[in-house]
Formats: sequence, structure tokens, C-alpha cells
Amino acid sequence: MHTLLKVALYICIAAVFYYSWLPNPSFSNQSYMPHWLIQWTDEYGRLRTAVPFLLIGFIFQYLFKPTTFFTLAGFLLSLVIVLIAEGIQFFLPYRFPDIFDIIFASIGSLIGMFLFFAFQSTAKLLKKIR
Repeated sequence: MHTLLKVALYICIAAVFYYSWLPNPSFSNQSYMPHWLIQWTDEYGRLRTAVPFLLIGFIFQYLFKPTTFFTLAGFLLSLVIVLIAEGIQFFLPYRFPDIFDIIFASIGSLIGMFLFFAFQSTAKLLKKIR
């Protein structure tokens, strides 16, 4: 399970970089994506930034195994990922860094961390009940 989650983390990070560095921020030219997903991502441009960070935050929380819903190391690593993705956009034509992408990624990461904590707490509680 540990290795599988690490692979999922690497795929998420690679996807964040890939989609952040496309020449066109619209996904309309991504022919391999379902049409409904293209429409959703183009309509909710900032919210789409949070989606991969839900999983990134969840996995970082699993890897660092804190006793609270928040791990500073996981959050800082998530922040570094989004700062790299946004920072490179300074050098790309037709792209520009957006502070709201950083905010939404941070919120997504925090929610992912909280979801892991909630699942972990629920599993511990169910174990005690049995």
C-alpha cells in the first residue's frame, strides 16, 4: 500500500506540473479527456487547482503519520510543489502565475490532510468497538 500511494503521489505531482505548464490554460485541446471534464475544468479554473492537492495532502498525511489532522512537513511540501508549478509560469508564454492557484492548492492540501485524519480516526474508533 505504501509503494502504491507513493506512485500515486508522483503521478499527481507530475500531472500538476504538466497541466500547469501547458501553453494554453484551457483544457479544450486535450482530446484524451472526457468532454464533461474539459467543460468542468474550464468553468472552474481555480477550483481545478485544488483537486490534485486533495490527493497530495491525503498521501502526505499518510506518509508522515501525524497524530493531528495537520502535518507541517506535508503542508510545506505541497506548498513547494504549487510554488514551483506557478513559478515556472513566469517563463512560459501565455501563462502567468496566480496567487489564487496557490491559495486553492493550499486549501485542497489541507482538506486532503483532514480527510486522511478523519478516515484514520474512524478506522481506529471502529477497531475499538469491535
